[in-house]
Amino acid sequence: MGMMLLIVVLYLVILILIVCLGIAIGFLLYWILPGVDLGITILVGVVATGFCLDFVARLVSSYNSFAEDDEIDRISLRPVRSRRGSKRNK
Repeated sequence: MGMMLLIVVLYLVILILIVCLGIAIGFLLYWILPGVDLGITILVGVVATGFCLDFVARLVSSYNSFAEDDEIDRISLRPVRSRRGSKRNK
């Protein structure tokens, strides 16, 4: 029970930090582009922060699979040749 509570609290703290970072980016966008509504800039900041963190997490988690992938070395690329006849008039 205690471990599960710790995981939930840690998840909520990380989620709150991500949302706060997105709101800060939204306020920065609003300061740079005052013609855009504040709510839209906050939404753009939160979504952009989420996508960036997702991209970085996927990049970091796939690092070992790139380093250990020996299949790429064994692939030989041969040109594909067409067996159709020529379309020129003979």
